[in-house]
Amino acid sequence: MQRASVLSHPYAVKRSNDGDELDDLLGNPCAFDDTDHGHVVKLWLFPQGGVPPIQGLGVAGGFQFEVQDRTGSNISFLENSINKAIGAASQRKELGRVATFFRPNVPQVRLDADRDKVKSLGLSLGDVFQTLQTYLGSYFVNQFNLYGRTWRVFVQAESQYRDSPDDLGRLYVRSSQNKMVPLNTLVNAATTTAPDTISRYNMYRSAELQGQAAPGYGSG
Repeated sequence: MQRASVLSHPYAVKRSNDGDELDDLLGNPCAFDDTDHGHVVKLWLFPQGGVPPIQGLGVAGGFQFEVQDRTGSNISFLENSINKAIGAASQRKELGRVATFFRPNVPQVRLDADRDKVKSLGLSLGDVFQTLQTYLGSYFVNQFNLYGRTWRVFVQAESQYRDSPDDLGRLYVRSSQNKMVPLNTLVNAATTTAPDTISRYNMYRSAELQGQAAPGYGSG
């Protein structure tokens, strides 16, 4: 597998065949004429892994910065601030595409435990939460050595047994009277939206913006 880099220039631009910097640096290219568009096209082929490295330069670029919420407001405030920053950046001719991966309205399932009912049935609230964590998330048990490697053991319910909130009825918690109580009688499930990830930068809630310079502009 090879990787190609293409450089073209108009016929009207006279270029010397001797001392071409790119030819000297990258080797002899495969050149052909693009008569339909009036360009001379040069093509360099490189092995898999990319173009030869040039000290101080790379094949990627762009910038990133953090939008912080220093007021301690809710997620909507941070969302509005990010949208305003993106809107202001889009008005600058020096900036190209500016975007964020922050998504404040990701569909989720919220679980609320009925603490009074848990206590009245002689159950431990910690047991309820640990059961939810173990079967719906995962729970670390131990680790062991085998074949010269260290393996970690986690317990978790199979995916078909935790596909929907109705599967809470399959999970049970043992009470102090040694009775098994189904979790769907102790936990209320409701659909909601919330951020999938909340980041912090210098202890403040934040979201990252990424962008790149518009053609003809740079950060140098």
